[in-house]
Amino acid sequence: AEPLQGVGPGSAELRGGRMGRFSSVPRVFCPSLKETYAFLEQYLSEIAELFPSAWFHAGCDEVWDIGYCDLCKARLETETQSDLYAKHLLAIHGIVAGKLKKRMIIWDDMFDLYPRALDGLPRDVALCSWHYDKFVDRPCGHTGGPQAEVFARYDRLGFRYFFAPASFSLRNVESFTDYARARSPLGGWLTLWGGVRKSDYPVIAYAGLAWSGRGKRAPAAALQDRAVRAVTGFARKDLASLVKFIVAT
Repeated sequence: AEPLQGVGPGSAELRGGRMGRFSSVPRVFCPSLKETYAFLEQYLSEIAELFPSAWFHAGCDEVWDIGYCDLCKARLETETQSDLYAKHLLAIHGIVAGKLKKRMIIWDDMFDLYPRALDGLPRDVALCSWHYDKFVDRPCGHTGGPQAEVFARYDRLGFRYFFAPASFSLRNVESFTDYARARSPLGGWLTLWGGVRKSDYPVIAYAGLAWSGRGKRAPAAALQDRAVRAVTGFARKDLASLVKFIVAT
């Protein structure tokens, strides 16, 4: 397809060098420009052609700067930031579920900032919940908010969801898995974010054992020891324990 014109820094919410919530980096599309959705419809359609899955992850995370440009500020006289975010999600849902006929997945972190946006979201959208605290007995808010029973809220509202721990912490995977197992997730994703360090491999192996069903009855510590030994080849308990300590902290 021909490249769309007018899409770039000039279509960002922070266009013109204005300061956003945390920086002046123009990384968020302006939801008040028609060019935004013309570009996203073409872009998402091209991506969908490459992947035959019935699922489509549309991202929508870390949208810190809604309501900062002049067009969006004018809308805030009668709408809230949650309203702007909700309408953006509905527009993307119209593309992904309506035009492309795929089930949409999004990250859930922005509902900490825009809680009302969740209420009008179609229930066929699956929420992917990442939390990287070492001990997740209840997830903390992504923007420093208090702990909350987020999965209980999703269950109450009729949403399905995935849990997504980090590849760099055994304790995070263990505790978040325990939290999720007591709820009703669709499944778990281990997040790596572009690069795998050597210390990530035991965590990846442990998640595989813990989630496969093969180690369902084994204590977490035993599965972690198996994972460390399988990845490192260490047979001596002291060396395996050292590696386990390194990746658990």
